[in-house]
Amino acid sequence: SPPDHEEVERRCQTLESILADAAGVDAFEDLVEFAILDLPNEGLVALPESFGLLEDLQGVSLSGNKLRFLPESFGQLCMLQDLNLSKNQLAHLPQSFGQLEQLEELDLSHNELSYVPNLPMLQKLLKLSLARNQLSGDALPSSMGRLHRLQKLDVSDNELSALPESLGQLRCLEALHAQGNQLELLPSTIGSLSRLQILDVRRNALTSLPPAVGMLSSLASISASQNNLSMIPESIGELSKLKTLELAENSLSGLPENLQKLRSLASLDLRSNPLVSSISQSKQISLDRSSSIFLLAILLKLGALRNLRLLDYEEDLLRSLRELLDGPVLDLTDRQLRVLPHDFGQLQGVREVRLQRNLLQVIPPSICNMSLTHLMLAENKLSGLPLDIGNLQRLKKTRPHKQPFNRAARQHWSTL
Repeated sequence: SPPDHEEVERRCQTLESILADAAGVDAFEDLVEFAILDLPNEGLVALPESFGLLEDLQGVSLSGNKLRFLPESFGQLCMLQDLNLSKNQLAHLPQSFGQLEQLEELDLSHNELSYVPNLPMLQKLLKLSLARNQLSGDALPSSMGRLHRLQKLDVSDNELSALPESLGQLRCLEALHAQGNQLELLPSTIGSLSRLQILDVRRNALTSLPPAVGMLSSLASISASQNNLSMIPESIGELSKLKTLELAENSLSGLPENLQKLRSLASLDLRSNPLVSSISQSKQISLDRSSSIFLLAILLKLGALRNLRLLDYEEDLLRSLRELLDGPVLDLTDRQLRVLPHDFGQLQGVREVRLQRNLLQVIPPSICNMSLTHLMLAENKLSGLPLDIGNLQRLKKTRPHKQPFNRAARQHWSTL
């Protein structure tokens, strides 16, 4: 039978006393004037229904207790801005939770939630953590897209198989942490997150990244290690602010040519991919391994890349990579190259460039700043040459066999 009124009253008074003792005050009523209530790791198992009377509270931390539920009156805390309920045993939240309209930071991590509580009314929410709960499947509702001010979302270490398409409506989002789930795809709308700086999707089941990822113009870090990625979209080359790219433990056998455009990239992790398995025994690397090696060498030579992780014995490997472009002869024959970096001409130590049997359609104008004696371009798809090609005064005449040159381009070449 349900408890009578007197028993409920006694329980409430007991909880009030426990709460007052934990807060270091004589009586529960003394808490009414508190603006901040910080009671982590106090062994609290419940809160009194009268908790809602503490209407002046702006910050509450109840982390590391043993709370299984919250009183319905919790929604009366109309001034609350910062709420930390992490590391409890909460399986559900009261209906009144959506009334906390002033809430800016909400930490519900390390609980037992299997669904997302009523959050759309929390229009001022800036940070939300649902990490390490029991969220599975598509448990994140499309209504989350209405949290228009949200800057940080953490749903890591659950069992989510999908993120809602409405994610793209979170135009203020700066950090998305979704590592440790079962995601196979990212929503195509992710490209709308123009302010996103951090994307962490490690330890999922992703087979690809959507091309829309190239629209994330503010992105500085991508962590996508321990997935099933077999390719990276060419659009990644548009991420001019990208500094960190973690792709270890995937199924990558090659890299997109546009990777060489990532001149802000400072850290690249490619360990445990088929891409580097062919050199796992030799501890040496050369241009005839793969055109991807050329891309990495370019990033090391001309970009900001300082931390490249391929194998465990990286010191010798990186030295070999950096030395690839230091000699007088750069042989890129038969590499299936479609494009050269625009600042290719910065390779000032090179005197002979061999580019035969590739798929090049244009030559970057910067090549005209080099001190070349030989430039071999046979069997490409060139339709023309840079206007300043005549600046290569030391160039020995080399006929560009089998090029689809127009008449003007042929005359241009013949003047050298």
